[in-house]
Amino acid sequence: MSRRNTPSGSPRREHGTPSRWDQYWALLVAKRIPQQAQRWYVTHVQDFLDAVQPNSLKDLSREEITGYLQQTSSQGKWQDWQFRQVVDALQLLLVDLAGVKAAQLVDWDYWREAGITVTLYHLH
Repeated sequence: MSRRNTPSGSPRREHGTPSRWDQYWALLVAKRIPQQAQRWYVTHVQDFLDAVQPNSLKDLSREEITGYLQQTSSQGKWQDWQFRQVVDALQLLLVDLAGVKAAQLVDWDYWREAGITVTLYHLH
């Protein structure tokens, strides 16, 4: 299959249905995510996929998703706005693009609004 690079430098399909990455990039554009932030959204999604390693997005559980968010927030390397970006990136992938049933059970507003401050408070 012939491929060319997307803005992220990842392969893109020339023929047939768009890849998940193509669809995710298109979603970022449709949601008006600033171009300079788009690569970070993709990075956050890739970090999630590398950490959780699901066989399929549909196989993800609510616990895997929230566990990742809990672990990520507790690392202490994020500013609140950066952690909200992680949450937004995952919600766009799992809810808006892939329609993962377990992701619809996640309290995304809690994670987005709570940020690191409240999450760290809950850990103590």
